[in-house]
Amino acid sequence: MFGAVESYILSDSEGDILQFNGNAHKLFGYSKDEFSSLNIDELVNFGEQEQHKNMRMGFIVNTIMPALRKQRATLQPFFHSHRGAFIGRKKNGDMVPVKIGLTAYESEHGLRLLTVLSDQTYVRKLEFKIQIEPFTNLANKDTIKQSLATEIERARRSEHTLSLIFIDVDGFKQINDTKGHQFGDKVLINISERINQRVRDSDVLGRFGGDEFIIICPECTGLQAAAVAEQIRKNIETFELEGTKITISLGITECHRNDTVKTVLERADKALYVAKQEGKNKIKLID
Repeated sequence: MFGAVESYILSDSEGDILQFNGNAHKLFGYSKDEFSSLNIDELVNFGEQEQHKNMRMGFIVNTIMPALRKQRATLQPFFHSHRGAFIGRKKNGDMVPVKIGLTAYESEHGLRLLTVLSDQTYVRKLEFKIQIEPFTNLANKDTIKQSLATEIERARRSEHTLSLIFIDVDGFKQINDTKGHQFGDKVLINISERINQRVRDSDVLGRFGGDEFIIICPECTGLQAAAVAEQIRKNIETFELEGTKITISLGITECHRNDTVKTVLERADKALYVAKQEGKNKIKLID
């Protein structure tokens, strides 16, 4: 009935596990006896910041299932299916990315939730290599552009604000020339870590190239992004690496309704240029 390659879990309307195959309990690192006593929500990590939170099994258990119970009370037949991705939690606490197919249906014994899972660890590793700039472990240029395009469309559709922060290390060429490229590499790594300390979970931070970094700030006005930028600037200003003071300049802009990836990047870059022209170690907001 069920494919041997995939894992399956059958649970009741409260999420208590009723049936499962060997792949399922092995995937999450439990013995058969341990797994049979679990609730399906115990396999979901609610603290993990996932882009598609509504794809989690917990969402199905806590939101769809109650709705289906209500529908059953009206004696209406139903069948509901859902597909997506979530982050599971193994017995030892490790996280595992899993692609899922969820089907809620009425049986003679009541509501049932059938969950079919496939381990996406290898796929995620490949995606990570494609999307991440390996030197700093930040999003790479292509990922930044794709994310920005997505956020522009989302902001337009939902009428939310969106802002962009463009960051450049002051005098980086001179640092490389006088201190050497190995020291310059240390600067970039340390700068990226300190910037990352000031971004929100919902922001996208990436290395755009060379000594340039970008932060995409969803649901954030230009003034709010400028406040974040100033915090970042001050955090870097107090930083000293092997006796060398490091500063950055930051350009900020808020996305307009008719903006494209190209236009918003150009405006943020222009703001960064003005900050440099005004003496560096500054922020500049251009609407």
